[in-house]
Amino acid sequence: MTYSPSFFNKESKGSSRQLITNFQNGSGSTLAKAVPVSVNATSQLVAVDVSSETSVQALVGLTAASIPNAAIGQVADNGRLEDITTGFVIGDAVYISKAGGLTNIKPSSGANGFVDGDFVIFIGVIVKNEFNGSLKDIKLMISVIGQL
Repeated sequence: MTYSPSFFNKESKGSSRQLITNFQNGSGSTLAKAVPVSVNATSQLVAVDVSSETSVQALVGLTAASIPNAAIGQVADNGRLEDITTGFVIGDAVYISKAGGLTNIKPSSGANGFVDGDFVIFIGVIVKNEFNGSLKDIKLMISVIGQL
């Protein structure tokens, strides 16, 4: 299975802001900015587990800012998540890692902890911030690519 975000240019500009929804953090710890999250049975945020179909189906987006445990915070599911701190470079495609964070290495069986049955979830592309070229954003294009 192959995904090619060829419709998107890493230099792409635009004023598309992220769409924001508020949720309560039920993870038991602080969720940092840009953490992929899903909602649990009580509609609270938890980190996405790529080995759980239920967790993957409940994916709601990425935290728009750090959210302390039990606090209500914002989740972005479309547009740009602005000014992220990352070692990724402009143009990198990013996915949800086995540990629940972000990775620029496409998941495959036997690599980085992924096994058959885990889900591959494309998050988006690292782009320049439209107002400050020294900052990085994620252009969100969240999609479940498939299952290993």
